[in-house]
Amino acid sequence: MNRPESDYDSRGVFIAPKKYYLGFDKIEQKDKGWDEPGVFPFLDGNQDTVIYELRKLLHLLSGANPNVLELLWLCEYPVLTDAGKLLIDRRQLFLSKQVKHTYVRYAFAQIKKMETHRKWLLNPPGKKPIPS
Repeated sequence: MNRPESDYDSRGVFIAPKKYYLGFDKIEQKDKGWDEPGVFPFLDGNQDTVIYELRKLLHLLSGANPNVLELLWLCEYPVLTDAGKLLIDRRQLFLSKQVKHTYVRYAFAQIKKMETHRKWLLNPPGKKPIPS
């Protein structure tokens, strides 16, 4: 919901160093530890940030992942490189009939979360659960 008190969710893409592609390192995304102020000024102080490595992004896009597919249809981008423009110019390539199924599964999962949360709110547990 976009309201005046809403925060910003920042998402993006990066190309990993060569050692990652050679198999000497593993990184798929960065979603915490934004302690490099000034590197990306629009991220300073923003805790809702995920930046995907290019191969992971392409994998998620090819699977019609709703969380990343929407990145290709934003109205504006704080930073847009030539490589990013190339992806956006070819965004139609990532649309398929699979989109319908992934979005429906995502919507049902969200409904299930809300139903579970509602049940908990209406009938909260009397004591803390004990791990088995």
